[in-house]
Amino acid sequence: MRLLNLRTLTLSLLLLAPVAQAQSAAPTAPTTQTAPLKLPAGVQFVTSVEGISEYKLTNGLKVLLAPTASNALMTMHVTYLVGSVNEGLGEGGMAHLLEHMLFKGTPTNKDIPALLRERGANANADTHAEYTDYHATLNATKANLDFLTGLEADRMVNSLIRPEDLASELKVVINEFDNGENNPGNLLFKATQQAAFEFHPIGRSVIGNRSEVISVPASSLKTFYQKYYQPDNAVVTLTGNFDPQYALERLGATFGKIAKPVRSGGTTLTKDYTVEPPQSGERTVSIRRVGASPLLINSYHTPAETHPDNAALSMLAAVLSEQPDGRLYQKLVASKLAVGAGMSVDSYNVPGLTSFVVSLAPDGDIAKARVALQGVLEGMAKDPITDADVTRIKTQVIAAFDRLAADPASTAEALISGLPTGDWRTFFAQRDAFLAVTPADVNRVAQTYLKASNLTAGTFYPTPKPDLVTVPIAPSVAETLKNFKPRAAQAQGENLNTAPAALEARVERLTLPSGVKAAYLKKAVQGNRVLLSLNLDFGNEASESGVRTRDAAGYIDSLLLRGSKNLSIQQLRDQLAKLNATLSISGGSTGLNLSVTSPPENLAAAMTLARTVLREPLWPESDFEDLKRGTLSNLESAKTEPNALASVALGRAFMPEGTKRGSRFYGRTFDERIEDQKALTLADVKAAYTKLWGLSSSAQLAVVGPLDKTVVESSVSQLLAGWTSSVPYQRLSSPLVIAKPQTLSIQVADKTGAVLRASQNFALKNTDPDYAPLLIAVQILGGDGLSSRLADRIRQKEGLSYSSGASISVDTDEALGSFDVSATASPKDLGKVETAIREEVARALKDGFTASEVSKVQAAIAQATAANRSDDGNLLGSLASQLYYGQTFADSAQLDARIQAVTPASALAAFKKYVDPSKLVVVKAGSF
Repeated sequence: MRLLNLRTLTLSLLLLAPVAQAQSAAPTAPTTQTAPLKLPAGVQFVTSVEGISEYKLTNGLKVLLAPTASNALMTMHVTYLVGSVNEGLGEGGMAHLLEHMLFKGTPTNKDIPALLRERGANANADTHAEYTDYHATLNATKANLDFLTGLEADRMVNSLIRPEDLASELKVVINEFDNGENNPGNLLFKATQQAAFEFHPIGRSVIGNRSEVISVPASSLKTFYQKYYQPDNAVVTLTGNFDPQYALERLGATFGKIAKPVRSGGTTLTKDYTVEPPQSGERTVSIRRVGASPLLINSYHTPAETHPDNAALSMLAAVLSEQPDGRLYQKLVASKLAVGAGMSVDSYNVPGLTSFVVSLAPDGDIAKARVALQGVLEGMAKDPITDADVTRIKTQVIAAFDRLAADPASTAEALISGLPTGDWRTFFAQRDAFLAVTPADVNRVAQTYLKASNLTAGTFYPTPKPDLVTVPIAPSVAETLKNFKPRAAQAQGENLNTAPAALEARVERLTLPSGVKAAYLKKAVQGNRVLLSLNLDFGNEASESGVRTRDAAGYIDSLLLRGSKNLSIQQLRDQLAKLNATLSISGGSTGLNLSVTSPPENLAAAMTLARTVLREPLWPESDFEDLKRGTLSNLESAKTEPNALASVALGRAFMPEGTKRGSRFYGRTFDERIEDQKALTLADVKAAYTKLWGLSSSAQLAVVGPLDKTVVESSVSQLLAGWTSSVPYQRLSSPLVIAKPQTLSIQVADKTGAVLRASQNFALKNTDPDYAPLLIAVQILGGDGLSSRLADRIRQKEGLSYSSGASISVDTDEALGSFDVSATASPKDLGKVETAIREEVARALKDGFTASEVSKVQAAIAQATAANRSDDGNLLGSLASQLYYGQTFADSAQLDARIQAVTPASALAAFKKYVDPSKLVVVKAGSF
C-alpha cells in the first residue's frame, strides 16, 4: 500500500511535479454530452466537463465516468474522503491501517488479493492526508466490471476487520514503517513537517507512529470504518474502455443497494475547523541517523490548493527548480555547494507547505549551503522572476497537460487529488489559474511567504522581531469556479485486437537501406502521437575489456542531453515543448536507445532535434563534473543501504571463478566503484563516444502510431548518415556460473528494516520447453506480493514482511537462468522469514501444485499479457525486442500456448528439475 501525504522530494524533481494541478492548453468552448445516458432508478445526472460526467446516487455516492477507447483497459477508483487528518487523539496511522485491513475480506469475498490476482488486476490502495483511494486496472470486460463493482460495493460496508487479522497485519504495517525509517530524507522531511504544524493534523505522518499503530484495537478500527466508509463519503471514478450505459446501470445496481447512513452524534461528518496560527519565529529540527550525504530542507507555510496564490506558488516552484538554468541549481549545484536541489508545493484543501530540499556531497559544507539557499530565497526582490521565465514554463506545461489528457489512468489520479475540495472540477480551475499567472504574481507570493518568520528548517536562526505571516483563507469553490470554461475532450485512440495473429497482421517488417531492421504498426493513438524507438547495438568483447571505457560510456547519454554545439539545453527543451514532443536517450558501452514521441506532423522536426543532440555534442566540462559528483554521492549513500549492499554481495557471489578486477564479470564493491569513478575524466567520455557510438551491423527501429513511412525513414536516414561505430559489433556472451551455496550476513548500522536476497543459477532459455511450466510454478510460489504461497504465509498469515516474492530470470539467446527470492522484514524477524521461504519451497517440491492454482495463474498471465499488448508503449517495446531476437508475434503465440498447456505435473517436474534450496546463495543485510 502506498502512502501519499508526503510528496517525495528527490534530487532531480521533475519540472512539472509541483504543478500537477495546473496543466492545460488554451480554453475552448464547453463540451456537452452528445448521447445522454438513460438514468437508472436512483441515479441523478450532475454535470459533464471535458469528457468527464458526474452522477449522484440517492444514497449520496458520487460517480465520475470518463470513457475512452484508447486501449483494452479500465480503471476503477473508489475514493473515501478520509485520511490522517480525520484521526483523533491516539489514532495516528488508523486511516492507513484500515486501508490494509480492507484487503482482509468480507463474508462474501474472503480472499480479496487472490480474487484480484485471478483476474490479472493491477490493484493497490493509497492513503493520503485527506483521502484514501482503492484502485484496480483490469481488462475492460463486462465480467470484470461486474466483479469490480460487486467487490467494491461489498467491502464498502461488509469488511470483516477481525482482531486476528489485525494482529497479523500490524506486523506488516510496522515493517512498512521500518522500511520508511531507513530513508534519511524521509525521516528529515517527516520531522520537518511535524515541527511546522503545532495544531493542524495535516502535519501528521500518514503512517502514524509506532506506539499508536501497535496499540489500536480492532473495535476502534471498526468504528472508524463504519463512520467514514459510507456512500455519502465516497466517490467512484471509472476510466477506460467501458460502456457508460452499462457501467452506470451496474454501479446503480451494486452501490445503489447500500443505504444512506443516518448521521447523528459521533457518526456526523464534521468540517475541519482548526486553523494553524501564524508561526512566530523560525523553527529548527535535526535528525542524526546513519547516512552518507547531508540533506537540508526548508519549509514555508503557504495557502490551500484553491487559494489564488497557490497557482503563483506552483509557477515559482517550476521556475526555481529548472535544471540547469533555475536559480536553485545555479546557486547550489553549479557552484559545487550541493549535488542536487529541488522544490515542492503541497496541494491540500487546507494550508500546507512549500519546501526546498538540498542534497550535499558527503564532505559538503552545510553552513555555506544554507547561506546560499537563503540567498536565493531572500534575493527574489533583487532578482525577480521574469516574463520569459513564466512564458517558458507555461509552454512546457501546456504540452505536458496535453500528454496527461491522453492517459485516462493519470487523468483519473489528477482528478481524485482534487476531491477533498468538494468539487473535482477544481483540477481544471487550477489549471486555468496557473496559465493566468503573471511574473508580478510570482514575485509577490515569493516575498509574502518566503520569510524567516515563516520557516521551519534544519538549523535555528533566532528572530528578534517576528514578522508574522497570516495565511489567508481560500475562497469558496463557487467563487473559484465562477469563470471556469470547460475544454473539449481529446480525440480517441484505437483499441486493437490483442491476439498475436491479429497484431502480426497489422505489423509491417522490413530492412532499411542502412541495414536497420524496422517494424511499423500503424494505428490511431490517444492524443494523435507517433511513438518511435531506435536501438543501435555496438561494442564487442575487446571494447568491453576495460572498466574505464565502460564507466566513461555511462556518462554519454546524460551529457548529450545537456546541450549540443548549436542548441543549449534550454533551447532544446523550449523547442520540444513547441513541438509537443518528447525525446530521451539512454545508453552506454554496448548500445543506445533513442525514444521520440510527437504528433505526426512534428516527427521530422523532432528527429532533427534528436540528430543534433546525438551527433553534435558540446561536452561541457562543468556538467561532467556535476554528474560525476552526483554519482560519487549516490555511491557513498548506497554504502549504508541494506538492499544496495545485499545486491552487490549477491553479484560478487556469482562471479566466474578467477575473475579479476576490470573484467566485465567482476562485481565491484562500492569503494572500488568510487575509486574508478574518481579516476574518470571528460576525455575518457569523449573517447568512448568517438570509439563506440554510431551505427553498426545491428540496429532496430520500431514505430507505433499514425506514422508516415516516408517521414520516418527519411528522418532515420538523415540521423544515421555518416555515423558509424568504429568497433565491429559482436553480441556479448556470458558464462553460466553455478555459485557455491552460502549464507552471507551484512551488518548495516542504524537500520530498522532488513532485507533478504537469495539466488540460484541454472541453464534455461525462455524458448525451452521447461520455461513455461517453471514460470507457472514460481508464480504460484511467489509471483504476487499480495496473493501467492509466500505472500499468504509470510505477509497474510504471519505478518512478518511487507514485501516478499520469488521470480525467475531467463535469457532468449543463451541458456542463462536464475531463481530469485527477496523479502523485507525487521532484523529480528528475518530469520523467521527465511525459515518460511525454505519451508514453502520444500512443500512445493514435496506436494506440488494444485490444478486450481495452475489455472488461476494461467488466467492471470493471459489477462496481464492481453493488457500489456493493448498499451502502445508496450507494443513499441515488444516490436523492438522482436527485431533484436529475430522473432514475431507468432513466437509470442507459441509461448502463450505453452503457458496454457502447463499442468500441475509439468509444473512440479520443472520446479524439481531447476530449483534446489540447498544450492541457494542467501544474503541478509540489516542491523542485526
